[in-house]
Amino acid sequence: EAEAARLRALAAESMRSSEQFRHRAARAEAGFEQLSGATAHDVDAMLRLSQPPPAFDAYRVDHAHATELDTAKARLKQALADNERLRGRVEALIARQNRARADRRDRLREAEQLLAAKHAQVLGAVRRVHYLLEQNERQQADLAKKDAYVARLESKLIEFHRELNDLRAAAPAARRRARP
Repeated sequence: EAEAARLRALAAESMRSSEQFRHRAARAEAGFEQLSGATAHDVDAMLRLSQPPPAFDAYRVDHAHATELDTAKARLKQALADNERLRGRVEALIARQNRARADRRDRLREAEQLLAAKHAQVLGAVRRVHYLLEQNERQQADLAKKDAYVARLESKLIEFHRELNDLRAAAPAARRRARP
């Protein structure tokens, strides 16, 4: 019973750190209560009751380990194996993350290049539009000058035509005066 009390205290102390361990401690306490009810003469019942429930995730140790030192060594061995397994998984995840970062960097570089090319195209198109607008303004100014010139020519032509008509109208009268 002293050993059971010591084990109970050790389990309670190790499981106090989080809420999950508190639930495990409650389950372990119930298991210890069952163990204390078994008699020392009934070894098979005691071994059967000492098995942790299937949901208990603690490291399992074979019954071949008789002393605490062997148990601690076995747990250490299991922890090291888990550590190696998890280290391999972490390395794989780091490699995957590095590949994802490289892919993202490549996509970003391609997007920046595409953006720079599109920017250059847009600048070229804007320059072309400005050039065409300036050319259009020059042509409009040219047309306005030509329209003004044509309007002056038309007014001079109309004036000339009027003078010609006046001269034609005055010419027969002048001929009659000249013939007596």
